[in-house]
Amino acid sequence: MVMTPRVKALLAGCALIVAVGVCVFTLRPTPERVDRAASITLGQLLADETARAVPGGGQVVAVIADYHRTGHPVWRDQWKAFQDQLAKYPALKLVPPEIVPATEAVSLADILPRHGNAAAWAFFVNPPTAEDLAALPESAPKLIAVGDPNLPPRGYYGPWLRNGALAAVILPCAEPAASGGCRYRAFTAANAGELPEFAIPEPPPSDVPELQVPPRNS
Repeated sequence: MVMTPRVKALLAGCALIVAVGVCVFTLRPTPERVDRAASITLGQLLADETARAVPGGGQVVAVIADYHRTGHPVWRDQWKAFQDQLAKYPALKLVPPEIVPATEAVSLADILPRHGNAAAWAFFVNPPTAEDLAALPESAPKLIAVGDPNLPPRGYYGPWLRNGALAAVILPCAEPAASGGCRYRAFTAANAGELPEFAIPEPPPSDVPELQVPPRNS
């Protein structure tokens, strides 16, 4: 075969296409390239803490994002692990979840009228705002949430745990290697004093004052 300039150009183009395809396939996020075990652990821990918060049983409403059902396997693992673990507690009944679009914020004012009679709310998405928590009445369901590690945990979550607006918050372990491989840890009013002082990824340059929380509405 004569290697004319046109043939050489075609071969070079084919080689480039193959190389790009190999790179995309190699670098794409696959289930094998993410810590799916950590996601499963988080779902199980959220279920266990939900059961611990409502020992008398009752209905449980999970507040999830749309991607927990249709997104990457790591999110679906988390949701399935929660369902499987919660099924081990016969006194708890998981009702259809409250699904929050990924682009929208959670509003307790919207959820309360629909699910105010539930025993517990399990938040997979970031917990509600301070304004929402402050307006939550004492009669509201127990709120168990996956926390945002970018917030200063002790100053933000501590007051809400002691106040009772949050029954439990789950955060990544600050130093997994130094804590026996701990992936996530649950905090309640009983151990709120052990919450990390600073945001978990990196400490801010100065101390963060504790949030002042008003008394809850009856």
